[in-house]
Amino acid sequence: MKTELTHIYPERGIVSVRPAERWEEALISGNGEMGALVLGQPLEETMILNHEKLYEPFHEEIVHNQNVAPFLPEIRMLMKEGKFRDAAALFSEKSGHPLLFTDAYHPAYALKLRIKEDGHVEHYSRSLNFETGEVTVRWKDNRGAFERKQFVSRSDGVFVVTLSCTDQLIDLDLSIDDYVRDESVREKHLTIEDSFLTFACAYSKTKKGYAGSTVILTPKGGNIQRSDHGYKIIGAKEVVLLTKIEPIAHYDQQTPATLVSIRKTLQSLLENTYDDLLTNHIRIHGEWFNRMSFTICEKEEVKKPTETLLQHEQTLNKALLQQMFDMGRYIFISASGSYPPNLVGLWSGEWRPAWNGDFTTDANVNLAVSAGGIGNMPEALEGYFHLIEKIVPDWRVNAKTLFGCRGILAGSKTDGNHNIHTHFDTDWPLAFWTGGAQC
Repeated sequence: MKTELTHIYPERGIVSVRPAERWEEALISGNGEMGALVLGQPLEETMILNHEKLYEPFHEEIVHNQNVAPFLPEIRMLMKEGKFRDAAALFSEKSGHPLLFTDAYHPAYALKLRIKEDGHVEHYSRSLNFETGEVTVRWKDNRGAFERKQFVSRSDGVFVVTLSCTDQLIDLDLSIDDYVRDESVREKHLTIEDSFLTFACAYSKTKKGYAGSTVILTPKGGNIQRSDHGYKIIGAKEVVLLTKIEPIAHYDQQTPATLVSIRKTLQSLLENTYDDLLTNHIRIHGEWFNRMSFTICEKEEVKKPTETLLQHEQTLNKALLQQMFDMGRYIFISASGSYPPNLVGLWSGEWRPAWNGDFTTDANVNLAVSAGGIGNMPEALEGYFHLIEKIVPDWRVNAKTLFGCRGILAGSKTDGNHNIHTHFDTDWPLAFWTGGAQC
């Protein structure tokens, strides 16, 4: 794939000249509630969508500990004798359960865009603008210059995509890849009607589920046709996609109303152009991001493809360091909503990511929000406070049940739904993690 020597660089952002082959290499956008990973070849793009509250339930009900406090003298005696493994085994046995993981964070689904090949793809670049949250992909082929832009709106709560070509009308296929593990759900539905592409899913465990819908717009003309797996858009000068995702507390009872609500939200935005929606989003995101800046090198030093910056041989690469600082702030802002960033921020391309992508309270979640104060981002800390306030009652239960005392004891891991401390066994004796907010 050829690349041209000059690219369009955001004032503060990054540019890559190679497509992302894996979701870990994707460019990201988010509004704290919804996140999007943009990856793939220019003619076969994947946009993986996430929601901050989508966690696969592993149990029908919250598992509680049995009262371990009466056995503490025996457990402590074993520890004094150096029999630490025996002590951990006894503690785990008396708790009444094996080591239990939190519910697993997972993607909602992926939107797939496919365009037929017409000549060699060249002049490819993809960029992320930290000030606007906008991901842009550009390339050229025999038809002309293509530009696809996307962001997740803080003002309107939707994922927005636009695709245009300078010289010819666009034909493309739109479909959904649901990413679902079959054993994790009891039913799923794909609905294709009225220019809406809708997916709904019920988990195997509990009554929960989720739904999302995308509406297709061709504001400058074009034909939208239903296909077996989605839609074909034919002869469009511009294609705009609006998507919203919602968790559902009781799938069987609430799904119809949730889908109606999602559709109403999307329909309320149909008269807005892409630029209108982006402007509304920037008023919030941009003000937040631009409250502070960090400058240790000239602007021109930063305006290089990421691949070039990573090949820098100097011990201190100031341009890369400056970009990393801005990227850290951008991720923090984009992943801060009702909850703080979890282990994967707001973005996962795996149904069950490492360590379930949860909030690990012994260090990770605290490190994730540590820049909120010095970075002049107090709003980003609101999700952290909300998380703690929600699970503190369970911390009181932990202290009483595990140690027979008043006060609080944080569990080492939480999915944000509860924090009854059940993540321990003989090999992982985290039951003895008494540094966890104990008082």
